[in-house]
Amino acid sequence: MINTKERILDTALDMFNELGMSQVSQRMITESMKISPGNLTYHFKKKDDIVVALYMRLVDRFSELFDQVGVGEASLQKMFLLSEVMYDVIYSYRFFFVDFVQLMRFEKIERHYRELLLIRKEQFSIAVEALCLEGVLRKEQLSQEYDMLFDRLRLVTDFFLLTLPHRVDDSLLKQDFLRQIKYTIYPYLSQRGRDEFQKWI
Repeated sequence: MINTKERILDTALDMFNELGMSQVSQRMITESMKISPGNLTYHFKKKDDIVVALYMRLVDRFSELFDQVGVGEASLQKMFLLSEVMYDVIYSYRFFFVDFVQLMRFEKIERHYRELLLIRKEQFSIAVEALCLEGVLRKEQLSQEYDMLFDRLRLVTDFFLLTLPHRVDDSLLKQDFLRQIKYTIYPYLSQRGRDEFQKWI
């Protein structure tokens, strides 16, 4: 059975995703759950504490995915399958990405996010090196070229939902996200990588 703390987080996540973080109060969460305000504040003193806890949950989900990148042989297929699962996580926590700029004003989140980027960049560099050795990615033609690719992919993942019109057909979102990831990577593929790429467009 899910404990009260986890139920609060699950309920808040659903409401933040549906209504927007700024539109949801602690009182609305307690009313939705049919629990007393004291029951909620026992676990989370402020709404900000709920937001930070959900952010850490999101980080844990992504960490599980990125840890899997280092398991087994590097391949374009693996990279694109990872992108599909990443989208599912992003969409499950979409309030965070829609309100990304506002959430970066949370000191705990902003500080942790900056530290996390260093780890993610190192993981990305290891994956790129493996894909270069496999002959899927070409070697760098410009200094720090793959560092710039990391930054571009980060912008896609962090701001994809923020740049969309207010109402978009959910069934098309994932396709568009994956297309942006694939087309961002394409210029860095070797001929072998481009041949393999044709299987995934």
